[in-house]
Amino acid sequence: MVALNAAMRRPMLVLLAVMSTTTTLAAGSNPKDDFASAWKGQAIVLKQRLHTLSYRERGLLGNGSEKRDGLFVATPFNGTYYQFDGRQSKDDLKGTDPQKVMDAIHSEYGHDAIDVRSYAKVEPIILTVYEPGVELIVSRVRIDRDRLRLFFIDPRTPDATPATALTIQWPTPFTHSFSERQAVEAIIQQFIRLRRQ
Repeated sequence: MVALNAAMRRPMLVLLAVMSTTTTLAAGSNPKDDFASAWKGQAIVLKQRLHTLSYRERGLLGNGSEKRDGLFVATPFNGTYYQFDGRQSKDDLKGTDPQKVMDAIHSEYGHDAIDVRSYAKVEPIILTVYEPGVELIVSRVRIDRDRLRLFFIDPRTPDATPATALTIQWPTPFTHSFSERQAVEAIIQQFIRLRRQ
């Protein structure tokens, strides 16, 4: 083994540090994170109608909080539908009519005759419709195993609570390289467009 003198050791350490940092940065690039970063903060205009459900969800002690969920789901092969994600070990509620989904929530999460609690576990409050032409901002992107969700805020409202969402339900788990990106963006662009500056 050849011993390096002090004059040669310092440039070698700097070179190794630079190589290590470059490798770490290259390895840290994640296609799903890149997609999320590209969309987050984008000003968009709706091309089609989106629905949002405002509801009160109560816990075991009866205390609750008001929440909002976008109901609209698009798929590459099975068209579109409305979905309320299941709570408290219950199945997702799906349908082609948002009002019927809201009615199904009343039935599924309403008062239970054998339950001593006298309140609805999930109480729908109002269904809000965002019409084509409405301008929103992408506040967050969440990519799960086989589902991608864009959350939108309304710049006209004072808080940063999501106004609505668009969900893309994929038939298989997304690949690690997110090779589905182009197809996913083609579906997204059926429902929204980037606002021209």
